[in-house]
Formats: sequence, C-alpha cells, structure tokens
Amino acid sequence: MIGNKNWANGKNKGIIFSGYTGQNFKMNIGDGTNRIDLVGGKVETNKWKHIAASFDRDGLVTLYEDGVPVTFAKMNTIGNIDSGLPLTLNQDGTNTYGINLAASYKDIRIWKSALPGNVIVNWANQEITSSHPYYAQLLSNWKCNETSGNTLTDSSSNANNMTITGSPAYNDNTTGNFKIYDYTSTTRETDHFPTVLNWLCIPVSSSWGIDGVNRIPECSNGSLATKEAQKTVDDFKVYPNPASTQIGILYKSLDKEVKAEIIDTKGSLISSRNLKSSNGLFDEKINIENIPAGVYFIRLSGTKNSQTKTFVKK
Repeated sequence: MIGNKNWANGKNKGIIFSGYTGQNFKMNIGDGTNRIDLVGGKVETNKWKHIAASFDRDGLVTLYEDGVPVTFAKMNTIGNIDSGLPLTLNQDGTNTYGINLAASYKDIRIWKSALPGNVIVNWANQEITSSHPYYAQLLSNWKCNETSGNTLTDSSSNANNMTITGSPAYNDNTTGNFKIYDYTSTTRETDHFPTVLNWLCIPVSSSWGIDGVNRIPECSNGSLATKEAQKTVDDFKVYPNPASTQIGILYKSLDKEVKAEIIDTKGSLISSRNLKSSNGLFDEKINIENIPAGVYFIRLSGTKNSQTKTFVKK
C-alpha cells in the first residue's frame, strides 16, 4: 500500500502498510533491530476501506479499520526509523518489491502528531480544512483526485507532491462512500486501569504514562470506594506523600485502638499493626522502606469506623 522501507526484512528501518486482495492488511515498523507487526481486517474487492494508524512514542501504536481500533502495541522498543528511502505509494521504499496491489487510493494523509481516535473518526469522510484541530500538524494530504499527468498533488501547505511512475489507471467516477463506525465511547482494554484508579479515588500523575481514559464520573474529594463510615478529610492525614522510608499518620477517631493495614493495588496485604491511643488521637510513623515503589492503600479500621487513603512509595 505505502511505505518508506526495504521490506525484504521487517526489522529494516522504516514503516509500511501492506495488503493483498482477500487477505488481511498489515502494518510493520522497524528500527533495524526491533520491529512491530500489527494485523487488521481483510482487504475486500470493490469495497473501500479506511485504514489509519497513530504512533505515540511514549505510548502506543494503534491500528484503525473503518474508525475502529483493531489492535495496538507499545512503541517504547522502537528507535530511529529513518530509512533514507522515499515514501512510496503501492510499493516499498525501494520501488522494486516483487508484488503490487491492484487497488484504488484516495485521501492519503500524514500528520506529525498522534491524532486521537475521535478526531480520526470525525474527519475520515471529510476534506481537511483549516478548522481541523490538528491542521497545523498536517504534513501531507494527497486527495488522489487527479485524472491525468504524473503528479499526485499535496493539498497541504507543504507541497510534498508525489511523482507518479508507470501508467496507473485514472477513474474520476469512482465512488468515495464508505462506512465509519464510531466506537470512541466504548471502553477499551487500556481504559480499565485508569477507570479502576479513579473508582478507588487514587490521583493519577501524568508522569506515570498511563494509557487509556477514565470511563466513570470523576472521584470527588473525600469519597470512599467502599460503603464505610465517611469522615472529613482533616480527620485522617498521611504525610509525606509520596514517601520513601516512612509515612506519618494523623488520625482522629472515637476508637482507642485501630488496625493499620497497608494494601497494594492487587488487594494483597503488605503489613498490619495495631495502634493505640488513650484519647483517640493517633500520631504514628510507619516504616515503608522495604516495600517496592508503587501506589498503596493505608487502611485504619476500628470498631466504630474505618478510613482508607492512598500513598505513593517512591
């Protein structure tokens, strides 16, 4: 379909989209050592198919088919993909690959930013204009609406025109209608983790690099994930947070004795100890030096009420 690599080996530097009639289309990207191979749906005769991929260097490469994400992979293993070969339509970058795909092309677009899924869906059947939210990141836009000549004109402002070789068939009466399915509101596998963290009222830092989006209403301050007696935020403090060697606890309770439990995100009990106070005011230090870095819960429970907070071991 399109690529800029020598496809004799999938590990070679560059990227390529490929397909054979009646078989699955594929995307391959390599840096000379590592490679990623994603497989989409079948290429059907006389049917348009919208194919897209987004590449986030700090996250995922996601392959879309007719607006639907079909598969993804982590991008962190892929380094420099500059092959030194030209981007070539209907061939690999060498322009000598032994098999050509008998296919029609239209609206080929390249961006210098990873477009969100909803933007890909909303603009799949539209011409690109300056109102596009990522218009400034548009590198090339080949509409493929020429009826003759040896040039595919780039409709972006960058004038990255393609030179046509050989004698392709032109058909200005080809229909451009195809279906795009909008599943952007459907939960994806990558959405599970941030959704669970929000349900547990765990604040998420952007530095964690978590993919996916939260799919439930945002947790409000002071809310608990379980049906327990809820007290004001000032009744229970954990400090410092994040912490490296120990955490301090300030807690006011009607109980004179409470159990302090540290639990990991899998629900496993890490440590437990009983705390006593003659007046219900607890000011304690708990050693966390020997537990791995990560997010944890600290739960204080007595006979009258209980409280849970999160902390980060760094």
